[in-house]
Amino acid sequence: MLAVSMVLGACAPSVDLPARESRNQEQAVFNGTDAPNESQVFLLDVRSNTGNASICSAVLVSPRVLLTAAHCVDPAFLGAQSVTVRALNKPNVDNVMLSDTIVVLTIARHPMWVFTDMESDFDVAALLLTSAPMGVTPAPMASTFSNPVGSMVKVVGYGRLVENMPTTAGTRRSSLLTVTAETPLHFRYGDSMNGLCVGDSGGPSFLGNTVVGIHSRTPGSALCDEGIDIRVDAKRAFIDAFIAANDPARCTADGRCAAMCTTDADPDCTCVADGTCVGGCAQSDPDCAPCVMNGTCGAMCGVTDPDCCGVDGTCDAACGAADADCCATDGVCGVGCGASDSDCCATDGACGVGCGSSDGDCCATDGACDTACSGADLDCCRADGACVPRCGANDIDCCGTDGACDAACALADFDCRCSPIDGACGATCGASDPDCCQGDARCDLACGMTDPDCGGCVSDGRCVDGCSPADPDCCPADGQCNRECGELDRDCSPDWGSCTTSATCIRGDCVAGLCTSACGDDRVCIPTGQCVRDGSGNGHCVRKCSCSSVEGLSVVCLLLLALVRRRTGAR
Repeated sequence: MLAVSMVLGACAPSVDLPARESRNQEQAVFNGTDAPNESQVFLLDVRSNTGNASICSAVLVSPRVLLTAAHCVDPAFLGAQSVTVRALNKPNVDNVMLSDTIVVLTIARHPMWVFTDMESDFDVAALLLTSAPMGVTPAPMASTFSNPVGSMVKVVGYGRLVENMPTTAGTRRSSLLTVTAETPLHFRYGDSMNGLCVGDSGGPSFLGNTVVGIHSRTPGSALCDEGIDIRVDAKRAFIDAFIAANDPARCTADGRCAAMCTTDADPDCTCVADGTCVGGCAQSDPDCAPCVMNGTCGAMCGVTDPDCCGVDGTCDAACGAADADCCATDGVCGVGCGASDSDCCATDGACGVGCGSSDGDCCATDGACDTACSGADLDCCRADGACVPRCGANDIDCCGTDGACDAACALADFDCRCSPIDGACGATCGASDPDCCQGDARCDLACGMTDPDCGGCVSDGRCVDGCSPADPDCCPADGQCNRECGELDRDCSPDWGSCTTSATCIRGDCVAGLCTSACGDDRVCIPTGQCVRDGSGNGHCVRKCSCSSVEGLSVVCLLLLALVRRRTGAR
């Protein structure tokens, strides 16, 4: 009997695992639901020669072949030189017997897999079992996975249900998740609440009942997060070669039609559209037609044959941009690839369609305007009745007299000129263009207060600094005396006017209820006043009287002088 503690103890990598495994640890479906009927999905119990252990998931794709992640069966991830692997497909690890497991006989990791690359898109391995599991039908594999973003895939694995609880691993669970991103070699799905966790690496993602991906990693360091799968369609050459060499179809009832057998020799073969071309059926088998999915790219089929346009390292010219191999950086511009192929945008004397300014050949002066280059192509900047804004003054169509100033032209555009009144305000002219500062009910900010429409020294409800007293809004009857306004401000008391405080006098001080001001050598009184000195020699303006000297002042003059002396404290 295989002890339960043995399997559960392998639910997480050993504490002696190298730190480099942190980005590519075994992952699992978390927040999923139990999937007892997904018998094609297996748990892998991986043991190293150093005593370290871990679990992963896998999927059966031929009677004796499992697919899993390469890092799951790489001894380097367990700090070892070799590993032994057993597989079982019970719904959980409760009461597991040794007879429930099948020994893995052969392990083949993808030849381009490197364990030091935590984001490798070659993280896939094929395993050969010593015997075929009874009663389990292998899952079909996708040859193409067109436009996966937005698709709902069923993600299956034996990993943890809760990130920090190792004991929640060991049960097969599944979850329907949406594909959110793709590249030709992998796709991404789920989020931080629904995705992969420790224990599910190597498990499958199904579209319908077809395997489209193998769980590889999460994008960050969290144990549970959205998942990244290796695309099965991108690895079919490696997988098919392993199956052909280790578990080929036989002319027996093994659930697969051997292409080289006749219908009588292989009971699994029928001359129907089942994805396999049966040699003995000749042309009565629609799968033998050249342009169908039969594992062979029919000559001249192009995009009509899905076997031609897959990511297999070979560009089928008839597929054009539909074959990602055609748009790779390989020194050849793939037909129809455009800017998606950097070889099309190289400076080679030919303008790559769609490359625009990224291809120096497109923006050369060759008599043809490449619209993607815009102003970078001088052939676009010609007198053709259309203004290319980025051309500026190089395009005469931009700088014509059309009533609109093209800023890129500057003064080359007559409409931008700061000329005398011509009916057009030069965009950068400001006050130097009278057309900008005239009263046209439009404020030109460059004119400032010289444009009355900008709320200068006009009655517009606001007092502009420096305008008073010309701005009537600065001199309103609001109870405040603005001395700059003088007698225009009705709140100000004129000379000789009655006052209560000095703040209400246009000039000078409020003396005994009358406004007066000081005078002397450099200050004179207004024409209606005269300067009189008090006993201290200080001069004060008083209203002119009929008398000509202080001794002969009239009663009014004496009254004013008395007020002055009282204010100054003179005797």
